[in-house]
Amino acid sequence: LMRDLPEGAALLDAKLRVLWANRRLKGWAGRLDDDPTGECIYDLFGNPDLMGSDLCPFHTAFSTGEEASGTFQTSDNRYFQVRAAPVGDEPKPTQLVVTVGDITEEINQQQKLAAIHRAGRELADLRPTEIYQMGVDERIDLLKDNIRHHLTDLLNFDVIEIRLLEQDNGDL
Repeated sequence: LMRDLPEGAALLDAKLRVLWANRRLKGWAGRLDDDPTGECIYDLFGNPDLMGSDLCPFHTAFSTGEEASGTFQTSDNRYFQVRAAPVGDEPKPTQLVVTVGDITEEINQQQKLAAIHRAGRELADLRPTEIYQMGVDERIDLLKDNIRHHLTDLLNFDVIEIRLLEQDNGDL
C-alpha cells in the first residue's frame, strides 16, 4: 500500500538520509529505477529552494517533536508540499516519516491570479490629469490597449476580442 500511494512517502534518519522511499517519491525525483537509500532528501530533489517561514521542516520536526511542513521549489519550477513527523513517542526522535505532494498546478494558478490582480491595479492606475486631457474614444483605446497587453502577457493569448456594451440600447 505504501509503495503505491498517490503521494510521495519516505522514512528519514536524523541526518536526513532516505531509509526508504515509495515509488511516487522516486518518480518525482527521477529515480524510479534507482534506489535512493542513503541519500539526503535534499539531494534527491536537486537541492530545492525552501519557501515559507519554516526553512527546514525536517529540523523543526526533530527539534519540536511535532509535525512540520514546508514547500520545496525545484530547479525545473516544480513545487512540492512536504510534511514531516517524528516516528514514535521518544523525547528525542531519530526518524521522520515524510509525505510529499506535488502542488505545482496550485502554485502556478496562484501566481497567475496574483499577476492578474496586479494587472487590474495597473489598469486602474490612470492619473486624473491624463484622463481629463483625453477624449472618450482615446480613453477607450487606452483601456483596450492595456487590457490587450496584460492578457497577452499573463495568459499567453494570441487572439483577444474586446467588445463594448452600449449602455443606451444594450448592443455590443
